[in-house]
Amino acid sequence: MKRRICILAAVFLLVLSATAGAVETRELTPRPSLSFSGTTATCKVDIFAEAPSAKISATVKLWDGGTCLKTWTDSDTGVLSFSETHSRNITAGKSYQMTVDYTIAGKSYPQLSTSAVCRG
Repeated sequence: MKRRICILAAVFLLVLSATAGAVETRELTPRPSLSFSGTTATCKVDIFAEAPSAKISATVKLWDGGTCLKTWTDSDTGVLSFSETHSRNITAGKSYQMTVDYTIAGKSYPQLSTSAVCRG
C-alpha cells in the first residue's frame, strides 16, 4: 500500500513539473500590419516588453515611395498597442510601406517594415 502511494505521488509530481514547463511563450518580435479599407490605410503594431515596467517608445511612419505621408509617435509601459488610420493622399492601385522604429527600456531595436497595395 505504501509503495502504491509513493508511485502515485511520484507520477503526480512528474505531471505537475511537466505542466509547469509548458508555460505559454509569446512572440516578442513585433509584427507590423498595414491594411486598407477603401482608400484609408490602417497601421497597427503591438510591441511587448519582457518586463511589465519597461518603457516602450515607437515612431510609426506611412510611406508612399520616398515620401512620408504620416508620422505617429506613441509610448507606453509593458505593452504598446498602436493602431491609427490615414486617408490623405492614398490612391487605389498604389503600394505603400509602413515602418516602425522602437525602443524598449532605452534599447533601440532594428527597424520593422511591411508593405501593402491599396485595392481601393
